[in-house]
Amino acid sequence: MATKPPLPQGGREPDPYRPGNLRRRVLLALLAVAMVAAIAALMLRPHQQLMGAKSARADAKRAVDCPPGAASAAPGCPGGAMPVMVLPVAPK
Repeated sequence: MATKPPLPQGGREPDPYRPGNLRRRVLLALLAVAMVAAIAALMLRPHQQLMGAKSARADAKRAVDCPPGAASAAPGCPGGAMPVMVLPVAPK
């Protein structure tokens, strides 16, 4: 019959899945935070590319619709007329 080695101080067997010292726990916490940041960045990349493409298309359309230096720009373009709604004065 095999004999068991003596238990360490405290009377419990050590947990093999628990990190032993503070340095290892800090390392595991930093790795977890880095992993979450990397996954979030990779998941957001397609959305950022889509929004960049949409912005580029909107800028190109705006450049066609509103040429720079136009004498009378269309409404909605920089330098164009903007409709203003005037409300009647409230009675007293």
